[in-house]
This record gives sequence, C-alpha cells and structure tokens, in this order.
Amino acid sequence: MIEHVFLDFDGTIMVYDEEPGFFHPEVIQEMNTFPSRGITWYTNSGRHIEGQEKVLGLCRKQGLTCMPEALICGESFIYERSETEYLPLEPWNSEAKVIQKTFHRNVQRVLRSRLTEFARYVDAEKTFLTDMGTYFFVDQEKEEHAVVARMLDGVIREAGGGLLVKNGPWLFAQPDALNKGCALHRFLEHRGIPSDEVLAVGDHENDLSMLDGLTAGKTGCPASAIPEVRRLVLSSGGYVSDLDGPLGTLDVLRHYLGD
Repeated sequence: MIEHVFLDFDGTIMVYDEEPGFFHPEVIQEMNTFPSRGITWYTNSGRHIEGQEKVLGLCRKQGLTCMPEALICGESFIYERSETEYLPLEPWNSEAKVIQKTFHRNVQRVLRSRLTEFARYVDAEKTFLTDMGTYFFVDQEKEEHAVVARMLDGVIREAGGGLLVKNGPWLFAQPDALNKGCALHRFLEHRGIPSDEVLAVGDHENDLSMLDGLTAGKTGCPASAIPEVRRLVLSSGGYVSDLDGPLGTLDVLRHYLGD
C-alpha cells in the first residue's frame, strides 16, 4: 500500500503558462484527493525552497488544497510543514550546508582559473557561482552543452571528486554525499517510513538517485523521461508511462494508487 508520494517538479508535474510555472490542473485534482485516501505527498525538486514556495503559491491559486507535508529542496535540504510554514530539519540542514560550502569552495578554486575558457561556451550571465552552488545554464540542444559538461566534470574531479548533474539546460556540481536519494533516505529514516510505502516519480538525471528502487520501494516516470531514467525505473521494477510530462506522471499515480 503506497501511502507516501515524492514528486519532482520540472518535466514531471509542471506546466509553464506563467512564470515560474505551476502544477498541471489534472495533477492538482489528483493531489486534492490524497487526504481522503490516506496518502501524503512531498516534493523532491532541485529547486530551492524560495522557488518551491513560489510555485506552491501559484498552485493554490489554481485550486491546490492538499499541500506537501515536507519539501526536499536543492538536492540537499529538508523542510517539514508546521501549520502554514516549512521549518528546516536539523541537524541535517546545517550539516548539509557545511558539506555544500566546503565542496563548492574547492570546486570554484579550480574553476576560477578557467573561467576564460568556460566563457567561450557559456555567457557570463548564465554562470552562477555562489558559496552554495556552482551552476551553468546552457541550451541542451546546442553542442556547447556537452562541451561545458565535460569541462565541468574535469574541474570537479580535479577538485577532489563529486558529481556532475544535468537537469535540462542546467549543469551543476554536487557533492557525493548529497543528492535527492540521500535526502529522501534521511527523511524516511527521520519519520520512520518504510520504503515499501513510498512512491517516487522523476524524469531527469538528477532524479536517478531516488529512482533505484532501494530508498523508494516503488518508482515511476513519464515517457518523456531521459533514457537513463526509463532504464533505471524498468530495471528496478517500476512503471514507465506511455504518456509524456505531467499526464505521464498522472498515469504513474493512477497505476500505483488507483483512480
């Protein structure tokens, strides 16, 4: 019996009729039935908490009444709902922050000597270097995307190791110890939720760590998920929809939860 559902945002449940996008109307309708069916849902998105809360605010205007019980944000951080606000899970968030800062300091130490080379392939305004993140935004349809990915992967390895993560046009560095799967595992451990009660749905490379069938007992993805995700979901006994995007995710939900 699935009682807990973890959902990615972009490529999985989002439409973009206005910025920054909101959940597909039929997905919202499905979510609103969750409480009466004993189902709780949670986010697990690469978006940070400010971006997730903005999307959730727009979804309320679209009729969403069933809000997530917790938010997993930026591949790393967990926020639990307390009435109308989301509070950080401690000491997990503070420890994750230290890991992120140390990792990105090391990556950017190597990267800064090569920014001129990176500038040949990606505009300066699409390069984001902060104490908590190392990101590049490059159109994945262009050959520059693969070039920047290879260059960033080399920087990460020279800096001592970590992961190159691709999420659509976004290319970013991530420490080995932090990803969607790690954060999901920590949250389930914190709440005492068994894996066989959990469904996770995603579509892109940064979702792979939560779709291996180990942390979440059931997994799924839309047909538009990248090939690596579809293969992993199938190999872990999950469900790959024949439908793309949000309608594919809706199909996954109905496959596991019933109509």
